[in-house]
Amino acid sequence: EDRRGVEEEGEERDSRVLEEMQRMEKVAQWLVDFAEAFQYPIEEEKVDEVAVQVAELAEICRKMEEGLVPLQQQVREVFHRIVRSRAEVLDVIDQVGKSSAPVPY
Repeated sequence: EDRRGVEEEGEERDSRVLEEMQRMEKVAQWLVDFAEAFQYPIEEEKVDEVAVQVAELAEICRKMEEGLVPLQQQVREVFHRIVRSRAEVLDVIDQVGKSSAPVPY
């Protein structure tokens, strides 16, 4: 049951990250289009719209960073488990090698 809950939580997090990435892409594309079509002097209305889009992009980035913290922790934990398992395997191999070594006469 715990594993299923963890899997569902992971799927939910993945879905949220995907949504945020899609929002980020949309806002970034808007900003690129704006920059490509930019003409001076800029209309006050456009200044406000750019400020809104930049604020939205900042919020998306903040949410993405918050969402990545648990994932980074999981990656660290898995890495440490792999390192410990490797060390244990090497210890076992070393012990087997020592016990199966021929005894000198």
